[in-house]
Amino acid sequence: MKNIVIIVLALLFFSCGPESDTTDCHSSVAITNKSDKAIYFYAGSLPETNYNPIRSGEYFKIVPGATKYDPFGRDRGCYEELFAENNNKLYYSIFDEQVLLENSWEDVVAKDLVSKRYIFTLQEMQAVNWEIIYTGN
Repeated sequence: MKNIVIIVLALLFFSCGPESDTTDCHSSVAITNKSDKAIYFYAGSLPETNYNPIRSGEYFKIVPGATKYDPFGRDRGCYEELFAENNNKLYYSIFDEQVLLENSWEDVVAKDLVSKRYIFTLQEMQAVNWEIIYTGN
């Protein structure tokens, strides 16, 4: 019985591959950290940053040289649809990990301690091939 359960779980695991992008439907955005510091990102439909990404542990953290995929659109369909719903713009904020560790969230917001902000239209996101590259500049 134990072997049957293992086989069924293995079949389920291997049959559930990641969602793949098509020309007209992208389910994630790649965020690459080319800086020498660990960063956190936040994605949203408003320019205001209303969530401290460090509260989610490693989920929004990207170490130097690494890439993470933001699945913001995965649960709701394609990113293309999100642009239409959100006034044709999506916003990304990048935070230095040390800033988040050394300051209260209230101070981060009040003092606008965001390392970098990105504002994308659909055409701009298509132009960068659905990848945000943070260099630290």
